[in-house]
Amino acid sequence: MARVKISANQKSFVLTASDRAFIPWGFNYDHDENGRLMEDYWQREWAKVEEDFREMKQLGANVVRVHLQLGKFMTSEEQPNRQALRRLARLLRLSERLGLYLDITGLGCYHKKDVPAWYETLSEERRWAVPARFWQAIARQCKDSPAIFCYDLMNEPVVPGGGDQRQDWLGPPFAGKHFVQFVTLDIRGRKRSDVAQQWISRTGPRDSTGGQTLPHYRRARAVEFGSTGVEFGICAGRNRRRIGFYQRASLSRQNEGEGSDRNFAWFFGGQTGAD
Repeated sequence: MARVKISANQKSFVLTASDRAFIPWGFNYDHDENGRLMEDYWQREWAKVEEDFREMKQLGANVVRVHLQLGKFMTSEEQPNRQALRRLARLLRLSERLGLYLDITGLGCYHKKDVPAWYETLSEERRWAVPARFWQAIARQCKDSPAIFCYDLMNEPVVPGGGDQRQDWLGPPFAGKHFVQFVTLDIRGRKRSDVAQQWISRTGPRDSTGGQTLPHYRRARAVEFGSTGVEFGICAGRNRRRIGFYQRASLSRQNEGEGSDRNFAWFFGGQTGAD
């Protein structure tokens, strides 16, 4: 299975060695027909996961977007869940056998009942440190697999608007799931774009000293979208030197003023990993 990389002209994706164009096309695999998230059944019903992935392959997909829940992959503020990481490794092997690439979306808190109590009570500074540990563990597990297409830091993160302090980190539910998360409860006079960039800079995995983000972990940047939904596409930076993949950017902006909530999409594109 060839890895996917950014093309020489920085405008598209190609396969390594052959430089053949790669056009991502696939499915959003976030819950089953009963509303269960993947981690709710992938331990006892692995055959179901395999059947679903084979069916997606038969339908012509080359990319599958999966959603990893923070509460399932972190047992504490600092400790990742080793059993969940082993199951993720099995998913990587399945994807490699079938020739399916993965868009791994992380930090999910879709079912409020599964959000750890310790995570809800953390200060902003300590809460921002948890995603870095989450992604450090995920990147270490996935770094050698050619099946990784990209990482999506979080599904629909939001920087709140207005002057009032929020009481809940999660946005309102949709069909029983909280797909939107706020990255701060109080912007404390900061520009929302600055808050977004600060969150990004602290979310990527760090080196063993806790210092700089690992160099081969591509830098993400905040991208603000209008209300148009896009199923698949390419998001390029202003200087066109960084390309990120997004699968669904149906992100809302109520108005142009500073009083509204804003959604940002954050991506890691291409080959990433951790030592």
